[in-house]
Amino acid sequence: VIIDEVSKATPPELLLPMLKGKKVILVGDHHQLTPLVGEDTLDETLQAILEESENLEEKDELKKLLKESLFERLFKNLPKTSKTMLAIQYRMHESIMQTITPFYEEENYRLQCGLVDSDSARDHLLESRYVNRKDHLLWIDMPNQKPYFEERMKDGKSRFNQAELDTIRDVLIDLNEATAIAKKEGRMNPDERKSIGVISFYGEQVKRIDRLIQQQVNLTHLTFRTGTVDKFQGMEMDVILLSMVRNNQEKSGDIGFANDYRRLNVALSRARELLVLVGSSDMFTKRAKQKTSREMYGRLLQIVKDKNGWTNF
Repeated sequence: VIIDEVSKATPPELLLPMLKGKKVILVGDHHQLTPLVGEDTLDETLQAILEESENLEEKDELKKLLKESLFERLFKNLPKTSKTMLAIQYRMHESIMQTITPFYEEENYRLQCGLVDSDSARDHLLESRYVNRKDHLLWIDMPNQKPYFEERMKDGKSRFNQAELDTIRDVLIDLNEATAIAKKEGRMNPDERKSIGVISFYGEQVKRIDRLIQQQVNLTHLTFRTGTVDKFQGMEMDVILLSMVRNNQEKSGDIGFANDYRRLNVALSRARELLVLVGSSDMFTKRAKQKTSREMYGRLLQIVKDKNGWTNF
């Protein structure tokens, strides 16, 4: 029995087919997110469940079940002879791959790009106001000041950021026009559509992105999909736009769900040709409460800057 994407599987989904095999091969990534159990992000769902439960032991057990997958437990506990790491990736341009290599250093494997010529194999063919042909990794930086701050829903369970929504709308229009020009100039097939994924750490931001795409833009040269980072695990697109949402000047410096390195790993590894981050670098690299988070996003920002991909809004 061979089971793929096992980090996304719940214990019953794994155990039932495993009982049918004399030999079982599990394929997945324990540095990505555990199974999704609701419509929003894992943490939004967990937060809602915990608010409804008053039993402390029940809460602790639920946290353990949702925070660590069965696959992760197996990988940690099995002997070395029973596990291996596939360290060569073929999905993404090498510049995008470099953003996720720090997540795998503890495995003593260096993540490598299997594409012979990633510039050619992952050429997005676009030239526009926001994107140059040589760009594969961009961070459109939002100022850490009031007009660009996040807003919280009245029920307190999710957040959105209107400034980032406005920026994403402009980038989508720009990419649509760039795709039309690429077709006109013969770089792309006239019938081809560039696939775009627009994702966010927060479910409310995704709902507003959906509304924006339906009501405010006409993207005839693009095919797109939206979703939370959690829901996008296992998917891939030519271009990924990540809306980071969190931006405030609260003393706590809370960046919420974005603290989880596994969620960031999923977000950064969905794009084949171009990854565009939209968010406040100050919030994530300087104001974040947790030192590990500041260091994680600081490394990411430095990689982006090394690729000349940082743009001050």
